[in-house]
Order: sequence, then structure tokens, then C-alpha cells
Amino acid sequence: MKKPYNQLVLVEFRNCAPFLYKMVSDKPITLDNVVQHFIDTEDFNDEKDSITFVDEITEVKL
Repeated sequence: MKKPYNQLVLVEFRNCAPFLYKMVSDKPITLDNVVQHFIDTEDFNDEKDSITFVDEITEVKL
């Protein structure tokens, strides 16, 4: 069985705290398909809102 694609995405909507999403898909995840998802589901506006792809968390021992 093929492993799904995963991508952490930081979404900042106008005048709102940022949200961290874990996107999961059977197809490769692109900025275009993530933006389209948020346009369809959250009224995303690329002039006021932003999306950033985030790497996995790096653990640092102090």
C-alpha cells in the first residue's frame, strides 16, 4: 500500500491567530492545491491571508 503524502502548513488568516494544519493526500501536495483547498473551504484570500509550508519539527536538547 502506498504511503500518503503529508505536509505541515501554517495558515494565517486576516486578523486571526495562525493555524497549523497537517495536509494528507494520495497525490503530491503542492502550494496550488493547498491554496485551492482553503479557497473552497475557508474563503481564503491570497491578498490578505498567507500559507507557508513548514518542515517537520526539529528537536533540540538543552
